[in-house]
Amino acid sequence: PVRETSPPQTEIITNSGTGALTISAVTIGGTNFSDFAPTADACTGTTMAANGTCTISVKFTPAGIGSRSASLNFLDNASSSPQSVILSGTGLAPLVGFTPQSLPFGNEFLETTSTPQMVTVNNSGTTNLVVAGVMLDGSNVSDFAKTSDTCTGVPVTPGDACTVGVTFTPLAVGSFSASLNFADNAAGSPQVVSLAGSGVSPAQVLPGSLVFAGQ
Repeated sequence: PVRETSPPQTEIITNSGTGALTISAVTIGGTNFSDFAPTADACTGTTMAANGTCTISVKFTPAGIGSRSASLNFLDNASSSPQSVILSGTGLAPLVGFTPQSLPFGNEFLETTSTPQMVTVNNSGTTNLVVAGVMLDGSNVSDFAKTSDTCTGVPVTPGDACTVGVTFTPLAVGSFSASLNFADNAAGSPQVVSLAGSGVSPAQVLPGSLVFAGQ
């Protein structure tokens, strides 16, 4: 996953010649050099006799999605210096989408709770989507309520989805708005789904008088 560090991998360097091999420097270069870093280096400054070995370990922390590459370069006294070892890895990330992207509740009578509306959260990325929390926020947060949540704390695998349900209970006449905020491991977190609704009062008809005809 992007921004997560892999376990280190180890490269063994062997002096297959007949003279002493001195490694003066080990560097990382290439297109995505900053995604790779040594975790242990027993080679730099080392002189090895024939058949001698040393090791260097490298970790991978992808900064972006897709294929990442670099090279591990050895500067030494061998005739083929510098030698290079290819480094490669793939950055994985969730890609989150919402259906719908907003919930319009329309008109609702005062202190009457609407039918729940559902937001479907889709993961079209390459690794699990992890939702740490789904919270209501905004000016009129008290007029909305979360009724169900299959997203929080449950990893959503690539190609899968989860849902969150919301209701609207207006406490006064007028227009109200809030938002449903998703804190997760996808880019752009927290993502926001807007909520809106209007509180209306039922009409009342009170006649001023009742006039009966002759009977």
